[in-house]
Amino acid sequence: MRLGIRELRHNWKKYLLVEIIVVLMMFMVLFLSGLVKGLGRAVSSGIDNMKADTFILKEDAEKQNSAIL
Repeated sequence: MRLGIRELRHNWKKYLLVEIIVVLMMFMVLFLSGLVKGLGRAVSSGIDNMKADTFILKEDAEKQNSAIL
């Protein structure tokens, strides 16, 4: 334990850089997941807000209508 604390005190700049990189990567993951969730809602909200009772799809739609269901 003492050796680890001594190493952190001696090379604090190196470990600070690693911590900053980890925090930035966490921010990027959270940002991208929020962006994907928001874009998914934007795509499906157009279908949800339509005033249609039924939708007519081609037979070869191949389950691409997951936003409708």
